[in-house]
Amino acid sequence: MEWRQLTKEDCGKEMTREESRQIQIDMLDALAAFCDANGLRYFLSGGTLIGAIRHKGFIPWDDDIDVNMPRPDCERLYKLTGGRLNDYVIAGPDMDGFSRCCGFYRMYNFNIVIENFMSGTTRKNPIYHPIFIDIFPIEGLPDSEVQTKWHYCKIVALRKMQRSSSLKHLEAKNIFAHLFHIISAVPAKLIGYRRWSRMIQRVANKYSFEQQKYVGVMTAPVHTTNEKVIKDDYMRTQEVLFEGKYYHAPGNYDVYLRQLYGEYLTMPPVEKQRSHHEFLFYWREK
Repeated sequence: MEWRQLTKEDCGKEMTREESRQIQIDMLDALAAFCDANGLRYFLSGGTLIGAIRHKGFIPWDDDIDVNMPRPDCERLYKLTGGRLNDYVIAGPDMDGFSRCCGFYRMYNFNIVIENFMSGTTRKNPIYHPIFIDIFPIEGLPDSEVQTKWHYCKIVALRKMQRSSSLKHLEAKNIFAHLFHIISAVPAKLIGYRRWSRMIQRVANKYSFEQQKYVGVMTAPVHTTNEKVIKDDYMRTQEVLFEGKYYHAPGNYDVYLRQLYGEYLTMPPVEKQRSHHEFLFYWREK
């Protein structure tokens, strides 16, 4: 797939939140239908799953959709679609374009542009890319907690180096992070994002999903060992209502969500009711 970096010039009319959400629901419908037709396992995850359980739809201040899939199913999804599902693009972690910075899979709609003031950029230098659904591979994990933490630490270190190799405009959280970026930028860029991506995937895929008792998502930028769950409990699929339709959820969604978010059924304080993204959505200029 030929990928052209989008710019502000690609942004047409700004979309409403309702319009951007409907676009994402249409994308989720296409993904869910394809997975069901081809025996692929998918699960609503993260904030999308909280929204389904607590609000029967999007969290009021949320603006994206997250899905988890076993790694073998992610790979089969890409193989079966050849990277195209209807009018959408399925991008893997080794592809060119914005997904190169992710380390996981994404489903893109190139008719919609996101102006993304992501962490690590400046307000003067947003990133522009198509609207997407995140697809996080579920990996096998070791039984030992010590081994699991070490496994995640290696991924975190590799992700930091990959990030240093691919982003030009970084806002460090503190002086130590700023120094790390300065020191690591040159060797990180010499190795290149593709090699970092392959190293991340190789480490993440060390333990077989099918053979391990425990599983979890390793390549997401937010969650760590809290996402480790018993595979058999997680894979007992149940249906949950999201924006008027039913989708797959983990059988142990209550355990999964409490490990990640604590008392997820209780609304957070008003000051915390805000998205962790800073997105503006636009119809793409033709």
